[in-house]
Amino acid sequence: AVLLAMRRKKQLCLASITTNLIMNISNKYFYTFVLSFTAAAFFILILEFILCSSRDLVQVDCSSNLIVDSDVSDFHGELSTFMFIEKNTRGYMDVSGIVRYHNHEYNVERSYRFNYSKNEDDIYHLTNITISKRGIDNVNNEVMSKLFLSPDIQHGRYIQIKKQENAFLISSLYSPFFLCIPK
Repeated sequence: AVLLAMRRKKQLCLASITTNLIMNISNKYFYTFVLSFTAAAFFILILEFILCSSRDLVQVDCSSNLIVDSDVSDFHGELSTFMFIEKNTRGYMDVSGIVRYHNHEYNVERSYRFNYSKNEDDIYHLTNITISKRGIDNVNNEVMSKLFLSPDIQHGRYIQIKKQENAFLISSLYSPFFLCIPK
């Protein structure tokens, strides 16, 4: 009976050592899992922050053909536009076509480069606007500024860019300029 009791005590001791060993191994893996999970979650949060911070800035790459008619200003324009706005706060717009103003016909071949900042909702403030005219462009800057895009050197220009289902609506603060279709 003493031998049986000693054997049973040895089995219980061995079972206790095995259980403690398994628990230590389990705790080690558990802590490793928790640390790995925490590191992965932290990485995902940082990545989400980086992606969300650039989500507010729109990226536009689109083109449009438009006809502008104003009997009051005696202006008619048939223009093709291309607009590219990068997420790094720079943009480019190209305008080409024909303009009739006070019974004279002019060629338009110009590009606008600008910096922008997003204000509220879909409102963007264009600054540092520069115009580059190509050789064939013979329309007066004042005519285009009054009727298409006026680059105010001191204050910049505000535009609104609204994403539609399959297009961008480019507007001034008061009226639409054109509907721009992504490429």
